[in-house]
Formats: sequence, C-alpha cells, structure tokens
Amino acid sequence: MINVIIADDDINTRSGLMKMIEWQALGANIVAVAEDGEQVVQFLEQYHGIDLVILDICMPYMDGLSVAKYIREKAFDTEIVLLSAHAEFDYAREALKYDIREYILKPINCAKLDLLSATIKAVAEEKEKNIKWRVFLRGTELADEVKEALNNRDIKAIEKILDIENKFGQISVEKIKEYYYVLLEMLLKYFKSIFKETEELEREMQAFYKISDAKSAKEFLIEKFNECISVLELEEGKNGTDIVTLAKRYIDENVFSSNISSFGVASHFNLSVDHLSRLFKNSGEGSLSDYIIQIKIERAKDILSNSSHSIRRVAELLGYTDSNYFVKLFKKRTGMTPKEYRINIRAGRNEVNED
Repeated sequence: MINVIIADDDINTRSGLMKMIEWQALGANIVAVAEDGEQVVQFLEQYHGIDLVILDICMPYMDGLSVAKYIREKAFDTEIVLLSAHAEFDYAREALKYDIREYILKPINCAKLDLLSATIKAVAEEKEKNIKWRVFLRGTELADEVKEALNNRDIKAIEKILDIENKFGQISVEKIKEYYYVLLEMLLKYFKSIFKETEELEREMQAFYKISDAKSAKEFLIEKFNECISVLELEEGKNGTDIVTLAKRYIDENVFSSNISSFGVASHFNLSVDHLSRLFKNSGEGSLSDYIIQIKIERAKDILSNSSHSIRRVAELLGYTDSNYFVKLFKKRTGMTPKEYRINIRAGRNEVNED
C-alpha cells in the first residue's frame, strides 16, 4: 500500500476525490487531507514515507508549486500530482522543474478521474517492485550465487549474475549501478574472508562511483571479478595440493559411505565437481571420479580376498546399486571379473599352503 496526501482548498474537490476513487483497490491509503500547502509540509515532516501527494496549485499560505519545490529540495521519495484550474503553459512549464508525475486540469470529470486512478495504481505497483528489489538486494540468494561462482572460479556464472536485466527487465541506470555496487561489496566481503590486504579493492569501490553509464559499470565489475579470480587461482596453486590430500584422505576413510561420489566429495569441501577434479588433474592424480573408482576397486579386492560376501553384497557395500555395472567396472579395471579375481586369489593361497 502507498501512503497518500490530498491537498486542495476546495472541500468539494477533497471530498469528491476521497469518495469517487477506489483507493484500497488501487493499493493506496489516504493518511492526511490538507486545505493548504503549509499543512502538507507539516504532514510530510510528521509522516515519513509519503509515496504520493495530490496538490492543487492554487492554495492559501503555500501553493502547490511551492510544496513541490520543498519536496524536491528535501529529496523526499514522493511522487507529485498537480491539480490546476489554469491551462496556461507557464504553470505546466514551472511544474516540469519539480519532476511532476501528472498535471491534471480542473474541472475533474470521469476521464480525468480515470487518469488519476491509473496514476495512483502505477505508483503503487512501482513501490511494490521497489520493495521486491530491496528484498532481492538484501537477500541471501544473491550472496550465495556470488560466493558459489567465486568458489568455483566461474567467470561465466559471474557474467550471468551481472546480467540483471534478465531478472528484472528494463530498469534504470541508477538501479543497475546500485545492483553492481552491492555485487562489488560482496566481492570485497568475500575477499576479506580470505586475504587481509584489501585496501586496493576498497579504493576501486570509490572509483566505481565515478562511472556514469551501465555498460562501463558492467565492464568494470567483470574486470574486478576477473582480477580477484586470478589472485584466488594463484593462491590455489600454492595450496591446491593440500586440498587434494584432504580429499583423498576423506575418500579413503569414507569409501563405504553412500556420500562418496564426485558430487558428495566436492560438496564436502564446498567446491564444484569441475573445480575439485581440476585440482586432482593438476596434482597428477587424474580425475576425481577416476580416483574414487580406483579406491573402490582396491577395497573390493580386499573384500573379495578376505570374505565370503556375494558379488552383489560387495557391490552394495561400495555404493553400487547395480551389481552388473560393478562387475563390468571391476573387469575393466583389473582384467577379470570379481568372481575370477576371487578364484585366482584363493588358488594362489592354496599353492602357497602346499609349498
């Protein structure tokens, strides 16, 4: 709901507007009715968050144009509709200085009531969009998207996040810059959680304010995210081996867990599968999935050698619901089926015992 003030020195106009417009249905609430401009100013100072004022131009003590000027000088986020019995262009030209939403000539007939109603409804809908916008900027969903993209060193995901018009359609340059600045703050927060030295990035945030157009702002953000990902990858080169060592240990210790899959291991370390697998390859270990299969096959050999479990049960213990798939995988890795492997192992033991 938007908060509205009606101001007109004519009681018939005031009462007519209050009765003939379906305020609630339009998403509006009348919080005050005034007879002159000074009362409007008092109400504006008393009530914070007035979304719309409907002002008659000719009022005693303080006219509608003076109130409009006051609203703009105080930088209130308030829309203004002017009512005027004067059709002279000079009045309309003066009104344009104060970013007037609508200029409606009296007398107010049905068509002009429809115009005023449409204006009220548009202001209410815009406020609702702004509320959703603020919730979006403050919400955790956006922060999580940025964090995930940085964790995965995924500049394509960053570029998708920067494409705000896919989410909200055509929006103002001011809102686009506001959105980009929030992303820059998220980048700084993420960076601070890893590195202590962030003075240069903080200076870059100040430079961002000087950018005037959306295209340049987007290019600036992409450059900053790219730079930070480069730094992160450089650091990763120093400690990536440590992550692989921890991941291998986790796999070795939890090989019988249902969570031991490429996705499960990557999730345990808050990384994407592609990212963790890339670290494995860079360390000379092959892919992440190859390492998991390798460990599972080695454990399968141990079970086959030292137990009487069925092949199906061995597959289940290692997280394979399809025993046929397990048999094929085992043969591909060892050159023999699990049954053949077990027979060979037992035959070898018998030969040793006979000796």
